[in-house]
Order: sequence, then C-alpha cells, then structure tokens
Amino acid sequence: MPDITQSSYKAEFWSFWAIYLAPPLLQYRFPKPKYYTHFLLLVDIIKQTIQLSITTEELDSLEENIIKWVEQYERWYYKYEEDHLPACTFNLHALLHIVAYI
Repeated sequence: MPDITQSSYKAEFWSFWAIYLAPPLLQYRFPKPKYYTHFLLLVDIIKQTIQLSITTEELDSLEENIIKWVEQYERWYYKYEEDHLPACTFNLHALLHIVAYI
C-alpha cells in the first residue's frame, strides 16, 4: 500500500481509496457516527459524478446530495464561526456547481 500522505497521487488513486478502501477502514475512526455517515455521503457523491452515463433524475439526486453534504459540513465543521472560516475552502463552494458541468 502506498503512503497516501504524499501529494503526488492522482485522482484515480484518491477515488479508488475513497470508494473502496476508506469506507471499511474508517468505519470506527470518526469521533461520532454522524461524521462517518457524512463521509459515506461524500463517497456516494463521488460515485455518482464518475459514472459514464447519468440520467436527469440522477443529476437531481446528485444535486440534492451535494447540497445536503455542504450544509452538513458547514454546520458541523465551520459552525458559522469566523475562526473556522479557513475550513470553508473554494473547493467546498465549487461542489455546489458540479452538476451544472455534467
């Protein structure tokens, strides 16, 4: 198993890790079950976005899941506190626009 702390890994490796390895490896590693469930929602979002084909209904579901994930992230990590603002990166906001580019 390669050292995943290195930054030279490609998206293909990270998606494989997130989809197949991380769910069972991280199952009991989060401080609360809600964080693990939140991570699994992100895994589902990744799976949906890398499908070779996707229906309009699936796009609608994907958009709902992304909005739910971002709202939970803001509520649980950012907590709407100014000193937590660095946790809200541009990438977090960009997730909300993914569906428009599929």
